[in-house]
Amino acid sequence: MDWNDETAIADIRKGGEQGAQYIFEQYGGRLLSIFIKKSLSRADAEDVLQETLWRFFTSVRQHKYTEQGTLFAYLAKIGSREVIRKIQQNSPKNEGDDENGTNEIDQIPSETQLEKEICYRICVTKALNKFETKEKNAKERLLALTLQGEGWLITEIAEKIGRNANATKEFLRACRQKLKRYVQHCLDDCDKL
Repeated sequence: MDWNDETAIADIRKGGEQGAQYIFEQYGGRLLSIFIKKSLSRADAEDVLQETLWRFFTSVRQHKYTEQGTLFAYLAKIGSREVIRKIQQNSPKNEGDDENGTNEIDQIPSETQLEKEICYRICVTKALNKFETKEKNAKERLLALTLQGEGWLITEIAEKIGRNANATKEFLRACRQKLKRYVQHCLDDCDKL
């Protein structure tokens, strides 16, 4: 079977496991890297990923999932809530320094920081949805930007998207400029929070 988001969701609704495996393989790595960047340890980020996917699969099986926007945006929204839960769960019960002399309380984002983070995620999600519907080769553009965000080398990205290194550098620059037009206004609004 040729798997895509729609066939995977249909399989999950029927109780299948291959659809769930496809979703994990397509989106798990990207989500995990986001969770780790949000100051979670790898173990905590893996817990958050597992909880995010479990909640998603449950919503699909209970027919609560409605296909509005991209699937990645939906997963990121669930994941953002799970990151907040994990941070709250891990918050220290009493003050003190860890073994590295760092006070754990200083590492916990404030409510304002979390609110901004959620605002940024919603902003980017909406911008990506618009970008995907209005821009030519949006999928290729987003793939290239995602790979760069994940730390891939220019030569690796070039090979993946079928361009030479110089053309890939220029393509990435153009992609960032195009995407910025969709994102900048709402990011400015989030900064005011």
